Amino acid sequence: MDIESSLKSDTAKKVFVIVIVIFAICVYKFIYLDYITKNEAKSIVYNEYIQVEAEIIGSERTGRRGRNITWILKYKDINGTAYKGKQRMDTFFSKSLGEKLIIYYNPSNPNEFVSEKEYKEVMN
Repeated sequence: MDIESSLKSDTAKKVFVIVIVIFAICVYKFIYLDYITKNEAKSIVYNEYIQVEAEIIGSERTGRRGRNITWILKYKDINGTAYKGKQRMDTFFSKSLGEKLIIYYNPSNPNEFVSEKEYKEVMN
């Protein structure tokens, strides 16, 4: 009888601790993170990004009459590994093949990058 009651109380303690941890995570996620604006959250992430020069190696046109332009970019990380990525045109001025532009990439995942315009909007 004594062993059964101690097992039940140990299980109850474990369940109680798990419920408290889940509650704490929910409070953090839904209360604390709601006070942080999207740009503040992005600035925490973008703080690690590295500036690099990318070259436009192609473009894709979509939408009505090809108005939506996506540039195909080629860039190298700090180790010299080449990557390709796509970026929607974020300016009214067209760019030509071979033209260089600045992007910021995530050193933890070099396939993830943002334009210079977006980076500066968030970080300033």
